[in-house]
Amino acid sequence: MNWLVFARFGAKAYVLKIILIHFLMPAQKKTVRICSTADLKDGKLCVSADTQALAIYKVNGKFFAVSNACTHAGGPLCQGSLDGNAVTCPWHGSKFDVETGKVINGPAAVAVKTYPLEVRGEDIFVEL
Repeated sequence: MNWLVFARFGAKAYVLKIILIHFLMPAQKKTVRICSTADLKDGKLCVSADTQALAIYKVNGKFFAVSNACTHAGGPLCQGSLDGNAVTCPWHGSKFDVETGKVINGPAAVAVKTYPLEVRGEDIFVEL
C-alpha cells in the first residue's frame, strides 16, 4: 500500500502520510502485567515491560512506576536507594520523587517519566 501512495502522489504525499500516522494520531496505549505485589520485598523492583525498562516502588502502601533511566546520565534508578518517596540515582546522586517524577536534587534537570499503574488483586499493571 505504501508504494502505491508513493507512486501515485510522490514523495511529499508519502511524507505527509508518515507524519499523520506517527505524529498526529494518538498512540495506542496498552496495559501490561509487570509483577506481583509480593515481588517488591525491598520496596523497589527492576522490570522490563514491552521495550521499556521500569523501576517499580512501594511507598506507604502505594505503588509507583517510573522509567528506570536517570535523566542525567542514564543510571539505573531501581538500583538506587529509596528514602520515603525519593529515589537516589546510584551513579551521580540525582534524586527524584517516585510519585511525580520531579527532580528533588540534581545534577539531573529533567523529571523522570512516570507511568500510570494499577493494582488488581496481587498483580501490578502498568500503562505503556
